Amino acid sequence: MKILLINENIRGVVSDEETFWSVLANNLHDCQAIALADFQDDIEQYLRKNPPKILIFNSILGDIKVPFGVKKIAILQDNFTAMTKLLPLTLRSLAAKIIRLGKGSYARRLKKQKTAIFNADLVVAVSQDIAKWYGIKAEIIPIGTDMGLFRPMDKTFLRKKYNIPQNKFVKIYIGSTHPVKGWDLIKKEIERDKDYFYILVLKDEKIPKLNYKNVKIFQRVPQMILAELYNCADLYVGRSRVESLWLAAIEAMFCNIPIDVTPTGIFADWFLQNKNPRQEAFDKGLDRETMIEKWGKLIKEME
Repeated sequence: MKILLINENIRGVVSDEETFWSVLANNLHDCQAIALADFQDDIEQYLRKNPPKILIFNSILGDIKVPFGVKKIAILQDNFTAMTKLLPLTLRSLAAKIIRLGKGSYARRLKKQKTAIFNADLVVAVSQDIAKWYGIKAEIIPIGTDMGLFRPMDKTFLRKKYNIPQNKFVKIYIGSTHPVKGWDLIKKEIERDKDYFYILVLKDEKIPKLNYKNVKIFQRVPQMILAELYNCADLYVGRSRVESLWLAAIEAMFCNIPIDVTPTGIFADWFLQNKNPRQEAFDKGLDRETMIEKWGKLIKEME
């Protein structure tokens, strides 16, 4: 085994969808992956018995001890630093409570992340913006999008299929009701923009009760349905206070849907013309094939 990937989950938890981790595991030579959520043994003990040449792991897991000679690549894709500075205090407290429902407090997870970064041989960040927030030099490789799945489709047919008004300007929001995602701002827009119709695709386990007539909510949909819902829209909207990359907006672009988003993640220093969003995404190298190519080159350089 040359390469080992470690993350809490390898495939997505919403609909068992492909993720960065599963795509990398399937496309790097002599590569295996471990989902800690399903792993019963002690991971460091396992590594002592089965040392890879290169370990790639999520920085939020904290530092992982490895035998001498194993090179460690930490993935930086959760911007806890920005959350501490950009979220209003009340929303920051709410976000901290939500995070505590997972593993560890907000501050504890940030500390673990920084320890992992400090002890890694290399850090790969998903955008230049998140690397700047952490004040580190990192290899920048965005998470690539499946441009075959997320592609332009027949808008009229799909609006009929999902019972979306044909004669309305349709906006789509993909995300959750988490304060980091700017859910409070999205709700205000919906209330204000009564002439527009909104598609809301949420990954929350519980759906919020909204008394809006200009909204249709979808919950935890498979990726193929998500791609079709993008194509029902005229505009993707996002009001996130913090994003590390912003995959949903990029997926919309590959469907050739213009986007209207806050300047965070990859959009912190990338300004779009929105005339041909799909081509702009290709030009930026945000497709899956480009990501795999960059990772393959990086691995060769570390050998």
